[in-house]
Amino acid sequence: MNDSKEICLYFGDKLNYNPMNIAQELTSRYKELGNPILLPVTNDKRTPVIIFQENPDFYLRCNHDTLNFVVNHNYFDKLEGIIFDIIDTFEEEDIEFVRIGYVNNLYFDKNKIEKVRNIYLKEEYTSDMEEFQIFLYKELNTKYGNINAWERVISEGNRKHELLMQYDFNSKQEEVIEFNMKYIKEFIKASNEYIESRINI
Repeated sequence: MNDSKEICLYFGDKLNYNPMNIAQELTSRYKELGNPILLPVTNDKRTPVIIFQENPDFYLRCNHDTLNFVVNHNYFDKLEGIIFDIIDTFEEEDIEFVRIGYVNNLYFDKNKIEKVRNIYLKEEYTSDMEEFQIFLYKELNTKYGNINAWERVISEGNRKHELLMQYDFNSKQEEVIEFNMKYIKEFIKASNEYIESRINI
């Protein structure tokens, strides 16, 4: 199964943490991450300083702008717990996150490709096309704030028998939100509900 979920947590302005301490704490909570790679801190906030890449089912990368982790289906039901553990780890260093991003990559067989063609595309124009890409955007309204929702439907030439339906959500940069556990739960819930409503075609 190729499906994956990625979480991106955005740091606030106050940022001065010890990568060794963070890596040790993450390893103690999730031994399956394996051994970390620690890199020197540079002036570029996006240069990684902590990398866990030994486990293809669960890998993590952290710089001084964001922390990203990717999991496969074995960890889908643990997603919220992992987010909360990471937030707790950084709170111990007096570091806060202020926004969240959530990307779902879902693969379907060729039967879904034909359904998508019938819904979005005119058959007479696309029947002989090798691949197609459809991009859609919507703003989701929740009780704790609005969410950007990008939807990508991709039939890739090098994977002709699979359809990728990618859903990319993030909290709006211009909105001031109370970034707490209630917000995160509502964000994930609203995003998952939107995905379910879209893939049921």
